[in-house]
Amino acid sequence: MSFGEYAITVNLALALTILSLVLVKSLLTFCRINVTARTETSVLRLTLVAVIAMPIAFMLLEKSSGVAMAPIKIVAQPDDYLGAYLVHVSDYLSDQNGIHLLFVLLAGAGVMLVLIDILKLFHLSASSIPLRQHGRVTIRIGAPHTPPCAYVHPWGVTVIMPAGLMKQDQKCAFIHEITHIRRGDLVWNWIASFAAIIFVCNPAFWCWRCYHTHISEIACDNDALDRHITSRSAYAESLLRISSAIRQNLHATNLAAPFGSRSRFRKTALRNRIERAISGEKINQSRFAGFALLLAVLSCNITLNNIDLSARSWSVQRLEQSTNTNLKRMKSNEFLRPFGLVLAI
Repeated sequence: MSFGEYAITVNLALALTILSLVLVKSLLTFCRINVTARTETSVLRLTLVAVIAMPIAFMLLEKSSGVAMAPIKIVAQPDDYLGAYLVHVSDYLSDQNGIHLLFVLLAGAGVMLVLIDILKLFHLSASSIPLRQHGRVTIRIGAPHTPPCAYVHPWGVTVIMPAGLMKQDQKCAFIHEITHIRRGDLVWNWIASFAAIIFVCNPAFWCWRCYHTHISEIACDNDALDRHITSRSAYAESLLRISSAIRQNLHATNLAAPFGSRSRFRKTALRNRIERAISGEKINQSRFAGFALLLAVLSCNITLNNIDLSARSWSVQRLEQSTNTNLKRMKSNEFLRPFGLVLAI
């Protein structure tokens, strides 16, 4: 399997898996079966891992032990729309140099996005001053209008708290960021950034990333509130107060997990977080819901990695056969005049 074929496979797998998850989640919501934010986060992360690793796992299994699943063969005829499209795609994929160049350029764009996030992270760190250090966790003080956030790096974890926070707000923000560290959300920020190298032109990936960030924040809020260090109302008030005080951060990076945000596109997400923080999650058969989502992820990836979709190419024999068949049909329906039939034959 070449890099181009692998990139096409994983992008199609991610798009179909996200579509299946949306359908299953809609069905569960229609049946009034709720899913916890923690379960949704785990399923989303498993989706990305399965999409990336499953083609490699099948390839290694076949090469090491010679065991391969029976492929589901789907042969498209070249005289229909799907077959004609597949013929063009197969012709394009036969040019390995062209397909490699295309995906190298796309991967380069993904690398540029990762480098931009890293530069923003350096700027975020440079605009703050160190306060204290506890083991591998470093606490820094940032500008008054920057959101509290945390990020992981090879030397440890850094938590940035804005100057001038109220004691209650500082307590809630610090609990939230420490919960991010314990849940491993900061590491997944890096994984998602590097995954953009493969999925940079896939809209399904950016939908996945946006929803993963949102649902991770909700899961972190629930885990922080489950520690009963502060009340739900005080936590929601701090979240609203911090989000209202900070200004739009032009140097925000996807590698840091902020406590609040004032982006106009995240007002609905902030309202959802506050409402769920106050009321809590209503759980109903979450194990069944998680199993249904997990089944959708695995079935989509296993099926897609074992589909042999090909198009039957045109040949002189098939052209003759198709011509004779069409002439017989036209003759039987009296669409073809006798002299036209003689000339055609």
